[in-house]
Amino acid sequence: MSMHMKMAVGACGLLVAIAGCDPEVIIYEKQPEKRTVGSPCVIDTECGSGRCSAGVCVVNECETDADCRDGEICNPLTHTCEPVTQYACAPGMSPILQLDQTSISFGTVIVGLTQETTLRVNNIGDCLLTVAQAAIDENVSDDEISCANCGVAEYPKSVPPGHYIEIAISFAPDLEQAYGATLVIRADDPSLTNGVLEVPISGEGLGNPRISIDPALIDFGNVQPNDPAVDREVTVTNVGAGELKLTRVFIDPPVSTPMAVTPTVEATGNPISLVANQSQVFTITYDPSSLATTNAVLFIMSNDDTRFCAADPNNTPGVGCVELKGDSHSPPVISVSATSHDFGDQYLGAVVPWSLVISNLGGSDLNLMISMGVVSSTDFRYQPPATSIVAAGGNVSMNVYYEPAQLGRVTGSLILQSNDPNQGMVLIGLSGTGLSTYANDVLKFEMTYENGDSGFFGDDYRDVDLYVENNFGEIVDKASCPPNTAACPDWTHPGMGSDQFNYGHPVWSAIGVAQEPERVILFDAHEDARGSFKACVTYREDCASIPSELIAALLGISVSVLISGLTEGIINPDAGTISDFIANNCWDHSSSRAHITTFVNGSPVDETSVSLGSKGDSACPVTVQRLDGRYCWPGAPAPCPQ
Repeated sequence: MSMHMKMAVGACGLLVAIAGCDPEVIIYEKQPEKRTVGSPCVIDTECGSGRCSAGVCVVNECETDADCRDGEICNPLTHTCEPVTQYACAPGMSPILQLDQTSISFGTVIVGLTQETTLRVNNIGDCLLTVAQAAIDENVSDDEISCANCGVAEYPKSVPPGHYIEIAISFAPDLEQAYGATLVIRADDPSLTNGVLEVPISGEGLGNPRISIDPALIDFGNVQPNDPAVDREVTVTNVGAGELKLTRVFIDPPVSTPMAVTPTVEATGNPISLVANQSQVFTITYDPSSLATTNAVLFIMSNDDTRFCAADPNNTPGVGCVELKGDSHSPPVISVSATSHDFGDQYLGAVVPWSLVISNLGGSDLNLMISMGVVSSTDFRYQPPATSIVAAGGNVSMNVYYEPAQLGRVTGSLILQSNDPNQGMVLIGLSGTGLSTYANDVLKFEMTYENGDSGFFGDDYRDVDLYVENNFGEIVDKASCPPNTAACPDWTHPGMGSDQFNYGHPVWSAIGVAQEPERVILFDAHEDARGSFKACVTYREDCASIPSELIAALLGISVSVLISGLTEGIINPDAGTISDFIANNCWDHSSSRAHITTFVNGSPVDETSVSLGSKGDSACPVTVQRLDGRYCWPGAPAPCPQ
């Protein structure tokens, strides 16, 4: 007898003694526990979830009817599969389809954007509703209105009484116009005509307004208080598809400026409306009554929320602006100490300076831009002044150099461009004559390198220097030779008897604060001097480390004070400030490329480039030999060796 049977007999024996019973009829069996999800199973009843699928107990959950077995539907409220038979319609029962809205209106939607909505299909009847199809009628509908879940695979859908399904509708206009569509629903609601229900859908495309403002800057220049008022125009155009509304147009500062705009648009007034491609012209009038420099801003506020103005401290969307400038002082007047200069006769290799003074005799700032004109050689160069702005009544001086590298007379010009309204360009004629030395050939190396800005607070701090070395190991660079002078020592060496090896006289020079380009000029090399000259470059400074000059500039002290302070431990540089500066201004600027041009007697004969990876790198990419009274370089014509 089994353990279960024994327990039944024993229990029944007790019942017989009390009231009588048949132990062979009353049997107690303990039921097995339900299996958990993931456990093996054969039938549904073995699983606590009531679902056995592919021999494993699974969760009884669903999202759509497709997640359920044949003969089941997904209850959208409980998300569980239920037998469809329990909702089947019996005699006297029927489903009733009810929509939460009988038509759909998207209203206005901006062109290029998409708006979505859902239509809820409810079953308020007392038995199962079957929705056989939901689709946009392509014959009467615009393509811009679509249904996301109206595919053939989505239907039929079963809706139990008291439940619903949702149909997703979207509207994406591409033109500024009205759109329409019809959603067709087919269901087994007996009250529907032919089982069909139509839902009209409408919407209207509204274009994006886009503002165009021209110009972005108006500089009235110099207008005297007694001069007639000057007008300039600003054209505002709607280059978008939607209606542009100009809600406010004004000049700031509003009281102190001698400028006015017509028409004005006040915040409390009626806006100016512009349809696509329509323009509105505003007139800006400058009428100063006193001597002053005026800087103002014309603000134009609109419903184009993609527009921002740099002059707006709040960076408010929908604000456009025009920068306005004017000066009622007397205009700048440029004056130069000389309009030409002849450097005279100079021996080859000399460095001859000449000082030019530029004055401003007017009442407003003089803005300068200086360049070299067309020259017959590279023998002329200039050192720009410390500033390109000359204050009213002030002056600046600059040096112009003649470095004769060829025999005979050469000419050139220096171009001074400015904002002098009566004399916007001044030409300074230059001339000079190169005289023979013991050896007339002049060798010149000129180096430029990649460096966008050499200022402390610019975006580039790279610095590459040029130097030249002879075959005795002697070097001429800016450290060993005073720049822009002829004071470098001769490269002469004792020879046999009374002879001397003369490797010439070197000169190192550079242009501007950035010292770029840099030049080394070698003249007076004797014909019997058989030697070689290497043009080399060294990467003096990059952005991988912090130069002491830069730290001093950041701290507002001199380099000597910085070094003393760091040595004594009394200065603690702000690491965050220095780190931010390096990260912002020196990123991807560690390497540099240098370009060396070789000149013989003023004519370029070779161009070579070399890449330098980081600070401290050096390279000597160019070698020129002095053979039998001539300079030879790779590729030089015979009789130079090939």
